[in-house]
Amino acid sequence: MPTMDDKQNQEMIDSESANSESRVTGDPAQSSDNETRCNDFGGRVVGIVKGYYEIVRDWLTGKRGTRGDRWAFAFCLLLAVSVWLYVMSTETTGFEQSISGVTVNIDGASSLSTGNMSVIEGYDKTVTVTLSGKRGDIGSLTADDVRIYVDVSQITETGRYNLPVQVELPKNSTLVSIEPSQISVNVDINTSRTVDVKVRLDYVLNAAYSLSDPVADHETVIISGPASVLDTVSYAAVSFNAGVIDKSLNLVGTVGLYDEYGMLISNPYVKCNVTEIKVSVKVTTTKTVPLKIKFTNGVSSNYNVSMHPSEVTIVGDPQLVSGINELYVYTVNDGEIRVGEPLILHISEFELPEGVSVVDSERGVSIDIERIY
Repeated sequence: MPTMDDKQNQEMIDSESANSESRVTGDPAQSSDNETRCNDFGGRVVGIVKGYYEIVRDWLTGKRGTRGDRWAFAFCLLLAVSVWLYVMSTETTGFEQSISGVTVNIDGASSLSTGNMSVIEGYDKTVTVTLSGKRGDIGSLTADDVRIYVDVSQITETGRYNLPVQVELPKNSTLVSIEPSQISVNVDINTSRTVDVKVRLDYVLNAAYSLSDPVADHETVIISGPASVLDTVSYAAVSFNAGVIDKSLNLVGTVGLYDEYGMLISNPYVKCNVTEIKVSVKVTTTKTVPLKIKFTNGVSSNYNVSMHPSEVTIVGDPQLVSGINELYVYTVNDGEIRVGEPLILHISEFELPEGVSVVDSERGVSIDIERIY
């Protein structure tokens, strides 16, 4: 015979089953659209719940296992049903996902170039797209997964146009809305002109060093694009942050276009005939060094030497100049000079590393070497 606990358990199960059926079937006052979408799903849920109800009823009213075992089984079964219901809900096709900040691409711009036209406005617009589908298909989509575009290929004259925004939908998705649904583009005539190149250099320089004007391998560049945009371009420039400079540099920079106020002009439809410019920066320092005569026999006490000037100032790359502490201007070979026959020279060319030279080298140095014994 069923015990009192078994009857209470039976009543609880009957009540839960009734509630479950009530939640599945829903409120009769709901809209007909929701009833149609949920009808098949609700019917399957009711059938499965009824089947589980019969299994649980037979188990709880039976004599198999202890009371604790039966309730543990009921709890696990209820948990499994809950997980199943959640999974089923994520697979319904009524889920909607809104994605904001989707960039609008300009398609067909190449066809405008055949008519000597180009787009000057509209390339930087973004929209918000709302999609419908299964949560598992569209729930994790981002702006990179949706391609939005407008087509300008049919435009034949300059001017401003409002074009419909179009979308390439991700797999297993349906378009709900695009906001805004149109964007404005401006089309202008293409032209070209020549502008000067400037070099912008930020640096820190030792007070003992000198920096020559940077030299670029292009003094001018040719730019092309929409006429109204090119009219705002004042010059082209390459910029460098060289930090602390202690030697000569060879730099390569990307060309930028600037207006008269020094503001960068960023327009994908403006082109430059070069994208990079090479710049050489010469750093120099000066140093005064004594002039010396070299003797091949290593003995200088046999000679009287007179030089004017006795020292010179050299200029060049700091690293090279720092290694030069004296400058030999002539070598006396053994037996070259006889007693009573002095050697008088004037030297204006000096042997120095490439990149180092003598200041006022055209003055030269006068040398008088006399052998005394």
